[in-house]
Amino acid sequence: MKNVRELTKEINELIFQGLPGAKAHSKMLPEGRLLTVSSRYRKSAVLILLYPKSGKWNTVFIKRNQYDGPHSGQISLPGGKKIDEDKTLLNTALRETFEETGVKAGDSYIALPLTPLHIPVSGFVVHPFIAVLDFTPTFNPEPNEVEYLIEVSLQKLKDPSVLKIKKMPIRGMEVNVPYYDIQGEVIWGATAMIVAEFLDLLGSIISD
Repeated sequence: MKNVRELTKEINELIFQGLPGAKAHSKMLPEGRLLTVSSRYRKSAVLILLYPKSGKWNTVFIKRNQYDGPHSGQISLPGGKKIDEDKTLLNTALRETFEETGVKAGDSYIALPLTPLHIPVSGFVVHPFIAVLDFTPTFNPEPNEVEYLIEVSLQKLKDPSVLKIKKMPIRGMEVNVPYYDIQGEVIWGATAMIVAEFLDLLGSIISD
């Protein structure tokens, strides 16, 4: 495994060269959905948390509780909407990650942000960040927001066999939706599109 300083440096060098952006997002775009852009969307941020576990780099997703909203019960990255107290969108991602998972990532190695992604159904533009930890975190998920956590190695996330397509009801129609099948969970939509860019970016530098 690469050490955290080396890995973060390589990630930033790749980002400086140019992000995959819409090209990567399109791989996981549900049938009939367009990649929209709007200045009226509210701001939010999520965190891709990288950490060593059992000799491999891992990341974590959250299973959201059921609630009255468009993302109820979905699998997502830790994160949420920006509030007035957040000085930056990175502060939003770090705060929400701590609230949802119990992990303080502020002292970790923070890479440059990935491409913002607009989510029409909820009216947000989400800004993804990457934090690289030099330790295996102890999670303490918030039960009022998180049903459970899903940890997965990057090796597994990169495995082509987890990439699948299924029909799902969206806006009253059955449409084909690409998704990542992780431990029987369906990771789709904006989260899958963010993961697709992340994997396109890191595919050449993470082999374990």
